Amino acid sequence: MRKRALTATAVGLAAVLALPAVATAKLTEVGLIESTTPATVPSCTTGPLGSVGLEAEKKEKEGEKKKGSGKKSASGHKSSTRRHKRRQAAHASSLRRTAKRDARGVVLRRHALALAGAGGLAAVTPVRDVAHLAATAPTTESATPSTEATEAGEEGEEGTEGSETTTEAPCLAVSRTTGIQSKVGPVKHPLTVPANGRIVAWTIQLGRPTASQIKFFDENEGGAASAGIAVLSPVKTKSKSTPTYHLLAQSGILKLEPYFGLTVQFPLAKTIKVKKGDVIALTVPSWAPALALGFGKNTSWRASRQKGQCSTTSSQTAQTELKSNLSYYCMYQTARLTYSATLISTP
Repeated sequence: MRKRALTATAVGLAAVLALPAVATAKLTEVGLIESTTPATVPSCTTGPLGSVGLEAEKKEKEGEKKKGSGKKSASGHKSSTRRHKRRQAAHASSLRRTAKRDARGVVLRRHALALAGAGGLAAVTPVRDVAHLAATAPTTESATPSTEATEAGEEGEEGTEGSETTTEAPCLAVSRTTGIQSKVGPVKHPLTVPANGRIVAWTIQLGRPTASQIKFFDENEGGAASAGIAVLSPVKTKSKSTPTYHLLAQSGILKLEPYFGLTVQFPLAKTIKVKKGDVIALTVPSWAPALALGFGKNTSWRASRQKGQCSTTSSQTAQTELKSNLSYYCMYQTARLTYSATLISTP
């Protein structure tokens, strides 16, 4: 992926660094981890569709669709069988009429031959044998597609939705939630702010979904791709297994489709003050192709979904209400959110 540099960011950072009060400020990219493998290239280049939390819904819908297709195919098969029987009956009737005509023709030809022998008339060419006509007639075992074959054909036409035999990489997206990267290999809590300062920009690396994939997500995940960042503060609770966060601040939500396939940095019109220990999260009210796959189980991220909602994206779970507390119950392994934030720490 190539980098798209926004000059507004460079100008803004230069202006901030030029101030005497922050001349010794340190510039840090929170969440930027270059040494991890595999490379942090977001999914959604080609392949079957899905989103984190949407897999269960898709499997259920596909199951229902297959059942419907099976019923439709069985109904179609019965209808085809009835049509075939009608054709056979009509053909048999035609054969009987032909046999009668041929039998009548044989009698006439015998009479003609007798006349020829008697009066020197030319012989009439014999007609086809009636028995041969009956032997070559189609049987009831003619080639009619079976229910299994019909279903297989329909599944083949739906390859863009993904099947178990596909070899293409999946196209997964983050959808309708706020996400925090918990761990990337040996690095724990990579999106935790390391020092007091201000967030001046945020960066996101985006996959390049196809037109059909974009259409799929737009229709199923609440509209066009969009995202922003949120600044959260950990809340101490009795539950150690389910972290809870307090929403301190957030950026505006931006449309992402113009930047598909790029790593893009968005400068903040109004910088966000942060403290050491705060956490930078990615808020996605619709969907975003910002998920890198193929990591081990020691790489994980959490979503602001509640218990019982980890496998569904039908409801909006993004944390967008300022000063609200929300538990991040759902954890997803082997994937990484591809975003970071630019921090200028104060001395």
